[in-house]
Amino acid sequence: MIPPGTELNHTESWTDPVIGITGTTPFGDSKFYFSGGAGIGGFGMGSDLFFDINADLGYQWNKAIGTVIGYRLFDVDYEKDNFLYNVTQQGWLLGLTWSF
Repeated sequence: MIPPGTELNHTESWTDPVIGITGTTPFGDSKFYFSGGAGIGGFGMGSDLFFDINADLGYQWNKAIGTVIGYRLFDVDYEKDNFLYNVTQQGWLLGLTWSF
């Protein structure tokens, strides 16, 4: 346990290979669409393992601009020497898309 008032400073970086899939499909002739993706990586080359999954519901305002609301789950497990980074992040997202 870290005592209150203690300041820690550490920098760590790594690069992970990743394989995944993304896709988008419209809802009929409407401007609404569903998009999502999933990826997995690390494989012991950088992190031991990570995965990233997201699902979004979007609305395409015009050819270039859209908005999305969705959910994302990201998990990474990295350990090297005495540094351990085992984190799960998840939650809702709200975004603006721009296509060109």
